[in-house]
Amino acid sequence: MPFFLFNGFLLFGLAALIPVALHLLHKRRPQPYLFAAVRFIQDATAKSRRSRRITQCVTLIMRVLIIIILAMAFAQPLVRNSKFLSEGQRVAVIVIDSSASMQASGGDKSLFELAKTWAALLIDGLAEGDRVAIIAPGRDDPRVVFPPVSDHQAAKSALLELKAGAGQANLAEIIRDQLQRQDGGLASVEIHVFSDFQQSSWNKDKAALQPLLDSITENRGALFFNQLVSAGGGDSGIAGALFMPPAILGDGSVSTVATVSTNEHFVGTSILRLLGSSGEEINHVAMDLMPKDERETRLQGMSSGTAPDWTGVLELSDDVFALNNRYYFSLPRLSGAPALLVNGGSDRDSFFLERALRPGGQTTSLMLPQVSDWAGFMAGDISANAVIFICNPPLLDDAVRQKLDGYLQGGGVVMLFPGEEQGLSDSNLRTFAPWEQLRATPADRGELQRLPVAIGNAHDPLAQKLQVLLPPPWTVPIRKYLNIHPPTADDAVLSFRDGNAFIVRSSCGAGWLWLCATSANRDWSDWPMTPFFFIFMQELCKEAAGLRQPRLAAEVGGAIAIPWPGQITSAEFSITAPDGVERRLNVQRQNANEPFVLSGFSQPGIHSVQYGGMTRKLAVNIPAAEVDLSCWRGGELVAAAKGIPAAHCLSHEQLRQEITTLRQGSPLWPLLLLMAFALSMIEVIFANIRSRPQDQPSFLAKILKQGGAVS
Repeated sequence: MPFFLFNGFLLFGLAALIPVALHLLHKRRPQPYLFAAVRFIQDATAKSRRSRRITQCVTLIMRVLIIIILAMAFAQPLVRNSKFLSEGQRVAVIVIDSSASMQASGGDKSLFELAKTWAALLIDGLAEGDRVAIIAPGRDDPRVVFPPVSDHQAAKSALLELKAGAGQANLAEIIRDQLQRQDGGLASVEIHVFSDFQQSSWNKDKAALQPLLDSITENRGALFFNQLVSAGGGDSGIAGALFMPPAILGDGSVSTVATVSTNEHFVGTSILRLLGSSGEEINHVAMDLMPKDERETRLQGMSSGTAPDWTGVLELSDDVFALNNRYYFSLPRLSGAPALLVNGGSDRDSFFLERALRPGGQTTSLMLPQVSDWAGFMAGDISANAVIFICNPPLLDDAVRQKLDGYLQGGGVVMLFPGEEQGLSDSNLRTFAPWEQLRATPADRGELQRLPVAIGNAHDPLAQKLQVLLPPPWTVPIRKYLNIHPPTADDAVLSFRDGNAFIVRSSCGAGWLWLCATSANRDWSDWPMTPFFFIFMQELCKEAAGLRQPRLAAEVGGAIAIPWPGQITSAEFSITAPDGVERRLNVQRQNANEPFVLSGFSQPGIHSVQYGGMTRKLAVNIPAAEVDLSCWRGGELVAAAKGIPAAHCLSHEQLRQEITTLRQGSPLWPLLLLMAFALSMIEVIFANIRSRPQDQPSFLAKILKQGGAVS
């Protein structure tokens, strides 16, 4: 039903009486005059008079309608539909996205600062008696001002004091949770979400969004998508990084594979730098990137110093979002890692392995190998080893499998080599959980042949590092081997040319289970005498040693489990953030073998953790979901909110107009102006057509041609 914002303009509709009055004034009865005998044209005169009356009446009606429609248009009528907010006191719930992506640049200010300024204007526009609440998803406690209050100045002060966060926020879930907590008192609520609407923070999937839409429907509310857009829009970020090994070992070399991604607006060159703990550049690489690109890039370098933990940062060139241009890391420094070499037959089974792990018999090398026979392996404790090599096992019964399963569940690494004992049969290997679908059959070529070997899984970090240290092509001199068909193609780290796997890696619990197609001694091949064998085994041990170390990394808002020496089960840790602010954290663990779980990290950077005279360095980064700045478009947001009153706004002026529309109705005056214009055009055209001279009757034209004489 329509109503008018300015009823006074309706009085101008009285001007419609003017054309009526003029019509009446000019309407006079015809005065008869004596004339010659022209009765033959009386019929034509009567017909012309009727035509003029029709023309005058129609044009009069159209002129009256034009004036009335113009008066209605200036009164600004509004039409309400089924999706409008009832009038009266307003309840506005302001939702300020405080996730990391809101720290992207919006020009002179960040998107977060622009959102606060915009929200403050909304509060200023509230009338006395209106209530307002403020929610900031991304904070530990999102309720800044909640439930709604009528003290606008206090709410505005709390809003302006908000600080941007660096974590992740699930906007829809948090809004729904707060609406459900406030049972009643939110009728006709206006929910104003100020966000960049990053795709990871606003799940517009129907199943995920429907609970929020149902809550808004119950409160007869409306949803306003107030979107902040970053300046320039182009952004590249570090989605993640994998370090090989995940610890500083031996000579201190470090290698990382960083994943760099871009949003849909980025085109150009970005430089990735590897920086040490004091900010010194160790290495860098330039990349030409395209929109929605994802690139894996390798960097290598040497660590410096002697600290227990080596820290640093991967850094990209500056763009609109600084937080995803830096990826912090902390790698533990190890002097040596124990490795267990198990002989299933004689000592010669592990002879070449020991030489590969301890070249020249050095006692200060990366690995600390210990050789054991089969009986010693079965009777001893294997939990302290970083990696276990089982060479030529005589059998793999339930006792062996259970012993290895327990070790693998704790994050251990086991590599199996076949041999003359024939303990690695097809059926025995399938007793391991990840290898239930594995097939392995013996093959014998009779004499040594050099078989080509290639990368099986291009994404495997160990395979990638092998390519750098010893570029292919590779060949292996083999006489006997196992034809291995792994459960999945990705399990084959290295493969023969015919497609069968040469080396298989499968995840088992927190650890890794490896299988080689040939023996570790010279019974089946001469591979143990090649540089390829030495390099592969050393890199495998480096990876295994790092896996057994605590991962000194966490995300903002997340937690990290870190082992701590000693028998204590309760401790008060001192944690110093990158900005120098120190806090105390009391944590407990069930026993001395369990790690302490630390949480409460709100800033990206290197955090220092101290207790009992010991210090560890933790690297904290923004959540991986916050790296990609891909955002939803306005049409997509409104379409996903189908069923409730919703609007998408890019400015405060547009927001005010949308509020007016939803609270009062849609403006009708543009349509009325178009109608008035159309009627004015029709009136002119109609009048001209009706007043066009008619053709004279043929007999009258004949009389006039003869000068009035009738023959």
